[in-house]
Amino acid sequence: MAANYIFDRDTNEEMDQMAKDRHFSLLSRNGAFTVAYVDHGLNNVYLKSVCPIKECMAMGWFPESELFPTIERVTCTQGIYKMEYFPRVKSLKAALDPDQWAIYQTLRTVQGKIRYDLNSHRNHEMITLAFNTIKCDELRETMQEALDACANYGTEIGFEISPRNVAVKNGKLILLDVFFNAKKLEEVNKKRVKRMRGGLFF
Repeated sequence: MAANYIFDRDTNEEMDQMAKDRHFSLLSRNGAFTVAYVDHGLNNVYLKSVCPIKECMAMGWFPESELFPTIERVTCTQGIYKMEYFPRVKSLKAALDPDQWAIYQTLRTVQGKIRYDLNSHRNHEMITLAFNTIKCDELRETMQEALDACANYGTEIGFEISPRNVAVKNGKLILLDVFFNAKKLEEVNKKRVKRMRGGLFF
């Protein structure tokens, strides 16, 4: 789970003040890069994140597709974003329309075909090779366009799809954060290890 020490002071102070003023509740499911707060009144999630992919999406560089959520920057302070709140579902298969479950299964199969190289700079190339096996032209092109957008922050990209990083809206599949920046993940993990060795966990 992301901890406050991976964010700069301005981001922490601004997000903490927003959470206090608007009575946000902390979302239990947070990732390596992100802490999420829910505004149940407006059905929104506010994200405090160091994830380059979140910034990429907020910049509008991802393809216009129902597969991806709309993310927008909330303030001038980099690292605070807003998106729609998608509650967890008990069964992904039961919640998804059949064609959407097929998309999920396709992307799970594609994930298994990715052969990452020891040189993470080739990740973009390796994922592209796997995406090229997708038979549906629209899905293949959409995923490739998203991958290329991620490459604006470096080619050290990872792709992972599982029930924990997708959502469902009216039977439709939403890919929340299936892409990640491997270089940034390594940086965050190094900070976490350094912090733990110092006996500080928050």
